Amino acid sequence: MGNDNQKKLPLVVICGRTNVGKSTLFNCLTEKRQALVSDIAGTTRDSNLGLVEWANSAFNLVDTAGIIDARCLSGKKITETDIDSQTQKQAKHYLDQADLILFLVDAKTGLLVEDKELAAGLKKNKIYKQKTLVIANKVDNFKTANEAAQFNKLGLGEPFVISAANGLGTGDLLDIVIKKIDENKVYH
Repeated sequence: MGNDNQKKLPLVVICGRTNVGKSTLFNCLTEKRQALVSDIAGTTRDSNLGLVEWANSAFNLVDTAGIIDARCLSGKKITETDIDSQTQKQAKHYLDQADLILFLVDAKTGLLVEDKELAAGLKKNKIYKQKTLVIANKVDNFKTANEAAQFNKLGLGEPFVISAANGLGTGDLLDIVIKKIDENKVYH
């Protein structure tokens, strides 16, 4: 596919705090090792864009850097020029363009203050809220799957459980993403 075709495809954006597995999920869904994966928080400084093809559908997927300042979701002008501020500005730009937002949380670590702050920022923006799916990552067994229920407290719907590292649940996630993209076309 050429670049012209990719621009017309729906845009799905992965967002969340640092170290929840956004780059791992990006690599899993795009079936490439494009995004750098590291245990060091803040490794991703630039967004990655890739193509996902699934069930005779396709969409562009963006792996944003971890949102470290929930205030960037409020639409307040970010005037600082340091790399963190620019990273946040870029993440917000992609969220504004998104057809669907995958709000990734870490089921192993559990619900953190940063998750709550980001969820509050997403809920304040009516358009973001309509197109956000909560994805509980790092669910490797049934015990962790039950622990993912705590993310219901975010108020963004039932969390969908996956393990990006081993692919558990990612096929079902892609089915839901394709369905939601088709449903959300009325919002644009």
